[in-house]
Formats: sequence, structure tokens, C-alpha cells
Amino acid sequence: MISRVIQMFVDYHVHPDYSDDAEGTIDEYCRRALAIGLDEICFTTHHDIYSPRRGIDMVAKVRRRLKKMNPNWLESYFDEIDRARKTYLESGLKVKMGVEVDYYTDLEDEIRNDLSGYPFDYILGSVHCLDHICITHPKEYLKYFKDRTASELCEEYYSALKEAVRSGIFDVMAHLDIYRWYGTEYYGEEALSLYYGLADPILDLMVKKGIGLEINASAFRRGDNEPYPSIGLLKKGMQKGIKVFTVGSDCHRITDLGRDIKRALYVAQKFGISVHTFSQRQVERTF
Repeated sequence: MISRVIQMFVDYHVHPDYSDDAEGTIDEYCRRALAIGLDEICFTTHHDIYSPRRGIDMVAKVRRRLKKMNPNWLESYFDEIDRARKTYLESGLKVKMGVEVDYYTDLEDEIRNDLSGYPFDYILGSVHCLDHICITHPKEYLKYFKDRTASELCEEYYSALKEAVRSGIFDVMAHLDIYRWYGTEYYGEEALSLYYGLADPILDLMVKKGIGLEINASAFRRGDNEPYPSIGLLKKGMQKGIKVFTVGSDCHRITDLGRDIKRALYVAQKFGISVHTFSQRQVERTF
């Protein structure tokens, strides 16, 4: 029988107000983390400085004031996290510096160079945009979906994801089937099952590269009964030999911090998945 005792309560996908679509300072998140009993919080602000969507996205935001294309925002980000580490050390809260990076094949070198030299604990890779259209944005997804079948969507998504994994830039891949965000509503259940075959080479490459898989709890907030990735994809990843898994709420506001993480952890327990934390881009703890 699976134990429903949660050994650790961690959130490894947290967007403070450095992300353009997020609210809440690093310190405010840390205070909330203590209030809800988190053992560890890992900030993963969006890093799209080199995005070809510069004219669409507002990039790094500091204390709700836009810092578009400010080359020093990463230094500010790290300084705030370092202060939070020291401030909350005695309270027992571990504070980690991470980043979520959208991958673009034509900008791989710029992404790699921009991240080098910073003391990240954790680099989370993701694909939100196809043909420079954000398929998870409420005002953009229709522009992409209306000209493509569910099969074409999945083929293009997994092709982009394969390139992200091939790059070797990332420690863990986020919300592996995020196209479900609006895809299930638009295409129906067909969008849930099309990963068969398409995901296999990506998962094989993740194993070869030693890249982990995130169990993203944000799907539960949208009323789904399964996280990102789906249970089928999660089990397939395990069977392929992926060893490292993290859990994250993908929160963009303080009230969602830690939300449904315990539900994601129960999913991990049910299938015998060990969950991991990171320090200096190496697995630190397993539980």
C-alpha cells in the first residue's frame, strides 16, 4: 500500500515578479512559504531576454516596474534570492535560485551564453511557443490552433521539445505536454493520446542526457485530473529510465504557492517515483 505521508513539502516552479506575468516579490513568497509549511522553495523566473517575441512579451520585471532588456536583471535577481537565503536560514526554509528558460533553436547559443557564469541551483527548460506563437496564452493559442490539426500540433511541439532536450542546457524539462492547456478544450480528448510514439525519442534522449522530468501541478488548478505530463507520459518516462523528478506548482501569484503540490506528490508515491531537490545544478536530496 502506498503511504500518503508527505516526507517533504517543496515547490520547484515559482514565478516571482521578475516574470512579466507574475505578482509577488521574492520576500513575499518566502513569507508565504513559511506560513504554509514549505520546506524548500525554488524560484524559476521566466528568462526570455533573447526571445524573438520581444515586441510581444514584456520581459524582466522588477517590483512591478518593467526592466525591458536590462542586462543586469539577473544580478538583481540573484542578489534578492541570496538575501532571502540568509534571512530565512534560521527559520529552516531553504531558498534556491532557479530559472525557467523557453527554448528556441535559432537562439540556442545566446541562451547558453546568457546563462553561463550565474550560480543557478536549477535550470528548467520549456517550450511554450511554436512558430513564435504562445500556445498557452489565452489571446494567442487560437492563432496557432486554427490552422493545424491536433496531430500537427503534437508533431510540432515534440519536434521543438526534442531540440530543447538535445541542447543539453537544462536540468529538468517542465510541463512536458503543456499543449493540453488549451489543446484539450479546442481539439477534445484526441490531444491527450497523440503523444504515443512522438514522445518516445524525446524520453529516450532525456535518459541519455540525464535530464529530469517535472510533475507540474498547475493542471489541477485548471480542473484536470492529471498533472503535466499526463499519467501515461509519466509512466512512460519511468519505464524508459528517467531517474530525476521534481514537483512544482507553476505559480504566478502568491496565493497559488504550493497549491496542489501534495496532490502531485501523491501521484509520485502511487507510481513509486522519487522526487528530487537541487543545489548548484546537482541533485541534492531524494525523497
